[in-house]
Amino acid sequence: MTPFTNKTRFRTWKLAAVGATASVLLLAGCSGGSEGSEGGEGETFTLKYSTVLNENHFYSKAFQKWMDRVTEATDGQVQFEAFYNASLCSQADAVDCAESGTADIVFVAANQHQELAANNVGFIPFQTLDYRAIPVALTQLAEEYPEMDEEYAQRNQKRLFFTSGDPVIVAMNKQTTPEKLSDLAGMQIGASSLIGIAMDQLGASPVAVAPEDIYDSLERNLIQGQVYTLSTVAAQGILEVAPNVYGLNDAGIQAANNFNINLDTYERLPESARKAMDDASRAMHDDDILGSEIDAALVTSCQAVADLGGTVGTLGGDATGEQWKEDSLKVIVERFKENATGKISDVDAFVARYMELVAEYKDPDALSLEQHCEAAGV
Repeated sequence: MTPFTNKTRFRTWKLAAVGATASVLLLAGCSGGSEGSEGGEGETFTLKYSTVLNENHFYSKAFQKWMDRVTEATDGQVQFEAFYNASLCSQADAVDCAESGTADIVFVAANQHQELAANNVGFIPFQTLDYRAIPVALTQLAEEYPEMDEEYAQRNQKRLFFTSGDPVIVAMNKQTTPEKLSDLAGMQIGASSLIGIAMDQLGASPVAVAPEDIYDSLERNLIQGQVYTLSTVAAQGILEVAPNVYGLNDAGIQAANNFNINLDTYERLPESARKAMDDASRAMHDDDILGSEIDAALVTSCQAVADLGGTVGTLGGDATGEQWKEDSLKVIVERFKENATGKISDVDAFVARYMELVAEYKDPDALSLEQHCEAAGV
């Protein structure tokens, strides 16, 4: 398969706008206007954007393009102040920050918020290596199951758009070079939520490590590896202490995050500004902005591993990997259903529909980590 040729597959797909209503309050972080009124067309607004990531991460680069589009479309009426590296809100506090208006827009990893039961479905791994398919499937699912939007509306926020990560990897510290999947047994591996269950199935000890503590934990050998994505360990500097990277191709994609806006903020903006935001959100997938940023991030990340003298390899992809997938997926789905029962109208149908949509949209020839790095000349 030619590298990255699936980038045009979803350009005609239309991202559905997420609708919600709420009482209109004074907008935190915005200038001008009076309490309880929709912003006028002549006002200017500066919105605070918070993320745990740094500005080099592909999510940050993609969202910068989103912000630029909104500012341009509103002739400068809506502008943004970005807070990177959890300098305004931690990942654990992201939903609370958006709810209260401490931040107007936040990057949310739903797997850090187990109360968001429906939105954690995108973190069920072992579905596909195709990172373009996941947000498309999730958006279609949200159209069919309003519980996904309601979870955020109840927390005074609206989702702007879904995202996806690149394929799952385990980054091992300098002391650790496993040769096969079963070598992870007995190791302390940074992993949380549903992918942590998969690590447990291998006999590893999953450890939930806050993003800001991963570097030190690997350097001090408190954990021997971290389950993440290659683009994230490269952008966040983690490769410096964990240069041995192994694709867990059986696991596929397990990062389905999203960007949310405070609902009061959104409703108070002029209609033209809301339209600019909705248009920019559709463009993230229609114009393949997010997918292209992941493509580029994988190229530079593969090169970063080579520059540090690290290893790019694969664990699994054999009979052991297939058995791991079968055993883990069974437990993961049951755990998801336990958490979601009573919060989703028909949880069995919900999970089945998500898997159907991923199967419908995925590219069966999506590249593995090693194939991405080979295509990058590494």
